[in-house]
Amino acid sequence: MKCIQLFFSLIVIALISASAYAASGKYSSGHEPSTNMYLGLSMGDVKTDFPNVNNSAPSLTSPYSYSLLMGAIFNEYMAGELAYSTLGITDLGNSVNLKGSAYNLCAVGKIPVSDSVNVIGKLGIANTGVYFETGGNPGGTETLVAPTYGVGLQINFDRAIGFGLRIAYDNFKFTTNNSSTYNANIISLSALYRF
Repeated sequence: MKCIQLFFSLIVIALISASAYAASGKYSSGHEPSTNMYLGLSMGDVKTDFPNVNNSAPSLTSPYSYSLLMGAIFNEYMAGELAYSTLGITDLGNSVNLKGSAYNLCAVGKIPVSDSVNVIGKLGIANTGVYFETGGNPGGTETLVAPTYGVGLQINFDRAIGFGLRIAYDNFKFTTNNSSTYNANIISLSALYRF
């Protein structure tokens, strides 16, 4: 619960900072970095709908997701991203954990709200891999290639230095050895740097 409170506190601070920065007149929309490439790091809170051994909602021993992404900006409204994300560690009970990760390639659509704020939508394909760990011993990995999507808000603080923040929701599908498909939902805060 403390993690969620901290996460939403960071979101509020980011939004207030962006508003204050934009109001200060220091935002320089006329200057652009020399390339259309960017890198990003994110941390988020992940929830899965995979049941534990008692068929109830599982508890996450590590409810955090970390992502590394690289993107290319095609124009003001469209970009493409390649990313790697962890899906946290889910405690299923009886010393059994579920661990996972995802590689994804997405088209990112952007709708400008102001010079410094964009609403974004993501649609693409993800390759997720999960495995069970029993008593610290990893089992076989189950992979799934499936559509992925996300929505969010991106704040560009200064195009001259290429720094921005993104608040986003992302959905990944994964499967296990029983062939059912489950969801991993991530709410994240990303730092982006355009170079």
